[in-house]
Amino acid sequence: MKNNKKTIYTILAHLGFWILVFLLNWATLSNSDIVVNFKFMAFNLFFNLLFFYTTYFVLMPFLLKKKIWLFIILSLTLISVSVLTKGYLGREVFDKRKREIRMAQRGPSDTNPEAFFNQKQKRLPFGFWRQFGFIAIGLLFFYFLSISIRFIEKWLDDEKQKTQLEQDKVKTELAFLKQQINPHFLFNSLNSIYSLSISKSEKTTASIVKLSSILRYMLYETEPSRSSLQNELSVVQDYIELQKLRLTDKVEVKVNVQGEFEDYMFEPFIILPIIENAFKYGVDNLNNSFISIDILVENHQLDLQVVNKVVHQPAMLRRESGIGLNNIKRRLEILYPDHHQFSSDENNEVFSVKMQIKLKNL
Repeated sequence: MKNNKKTIYTILAHLGFWILVFLLNWATLSNSDIVVNFKFMAFNLFFNLLFFYTTYFVLMPFLLKKKIWLFIILSLTLISVSVLTKGYLGREVFDKRKREIRMAQRGPSDTNPEAFFNQKQKRLPFGFWRQFGFIAIGLLFFYFLSISIRFIEKWLDDEKQKTQLEQDKVKTELAFLKQQINPHFLFNSLNSIYSLSISKSEKTTASIVKLSSILRYMLYETEPSRSSLQNELSVVQDYIELQKLRLTDKVEVKVNVQGEFEDYMFEPFIILPIIENAFKYGVDNLNNSFISIDILVENHQLDLQVVNKVVHQPAMLRRESGIGLNNIKRRLEILYPDHHQFSSDENNEVFSVKMQIKLKNL
């Protein structure tokens, strides 16, 4: 459908251009002492149109394919043949008809063929070069105009294709990043539920319900790519409650959420991996540890700060700890360019993440 509309618009634009050329030519002749000859004007328009589109459709593909010498040879041939043909037809058809009319108006006494021939021979060189010079200038104008339009259209098509490729690349990369998040989250949650089931905890059923709610959000409510901030924070709170089910009194979890969330769109699973990272690497059920989560929405801006104690893990787990945060950094660069800030820091066995995002209304 879009291609059909583009074709129609292109045809209308070209048609409008040639109508404008014809009208400008007619207006110029009407304001001069030259008698308007519509047959000659139609011939001139048709010849220019034929020359223009021969350059556009026949010659330009050679230039675009970098066949420079072939393009130059064909261009010189086309220009030469066109100038001679147009000049010949103009002199032998239209100018000849004008001379016949003028001779008929002069009368029999002024129609001495020998005298007329001698007079024509004297005026021929200057008139010939002047006429063919004007023809060459006119055709060169349409020649360079055709080349310019073709180059502009090629540039616009290339830019459109480049933009489309970039968009496809971004969509592919985002899909890949989301696929990294969901299995990672699911694996950790199932581990938590498994731990509860081993100990035959009464919290197992509640944890399964929480997980079911989160998975429903993943599968059905984030398909349009963007969700509401309120839904995102609801899932985050469900996740926190799910994680609390497996924690002991040795872990202190503080959550502070403030602001109005109903009016904003938000990319799904931006906040959750940050909090997931804190629970995965900042929880120790045997020794004292803590996680602090602060979320504030104010003046069209989301401020998030997550702080947790650094719990030393085996080397393999510590190497994996940066995957989630690097994922978030990359998604923020793609989804919120120049509209976000993200930083992380580890100091005195305390790890903190800060994030600011400019929000958009629903």
